[in-house]
Amino acid sequence: MVFKAGQGAGLSGSFFFFSHDDKFLIKTINKKEKSLLVGMLDGLIKHFKKTNNKSLIARVYGLFTIKTNLFANLDVMIMQNTCLLKNKKNEKMLFDIKGSTTNR
Repeated sequence: MVFKAGQGAGLSGSFFFFSHDDKFLIKTINKKEKSLLVGMLDGLIKHFKKTNNKSLIARVYGLFTIKTNLFANLDVMIMQNTCLLKNKKNEKMLFDIKGSTTNR
């Protein structure tokens, strides 16, 4: 199997794929999310440098627009799958840091 896929449980309804080794997450994003991400990139880079690249914030490896004659343009981002992060005791660590309680 090359990819595993699923539809997000969040309000955005984004669709996502996992790479065969689960290291990467490929997620569809809307225009608002894309704009927000692009606006945050300089701050994220500064943060990773400041923390000597030891931050637990997921790494974003790429932001792409897929263009085809078959469907409307589709924006996707490729990011680190944080579900594989482990602590010193070799236990998985899971985080949901959005903090929103609206419609939950």
